[in-house]
Amino acid sequence: MDCPNIDGLTFSQVSIDAIEEIRKKQLLADVAVVSISMGTWANIFVGNGMLEMSYSLTHTDFEDMAKNMATVPRITQAMVEKIADMTYLRVSDHKEKQFWAAVSYGCSINQEAKWSE
Repeated sequence: MDCPNIDGLTFSQVSIDAIEEIRKKQLLADVAVVSISMGTWANIFVGNGMLEMSYSLTHTDFEDMAKNMATVPRITQAMVEKIADMTYLRVSDHKEKQFWAAVSYGCSINQEAKWSE
């Protein structure tokens, strides 16, 4: 989907709160991905001698780690879509509705400069 250029868009408090909530969810998603990665590497290397480290390294399921890391963006996107859909229903301004419909279909809230040109 092409993200629309919405001239003169101003956000109501409902939209501002929703944008803040989305940003928090995205930050938590970033932390989750790093935590999964760091936890796996710490499990292999921290506090282990050479023999234990070799065993941990050969028995770590990196494919499973990658799958877990890949689910985080999908879960985050689902949460963003839900917030966008709910906010779409809560706002009355046509331009805000257009914005939230675009966010629900995958446009980023981080394009605010484009939204309000």
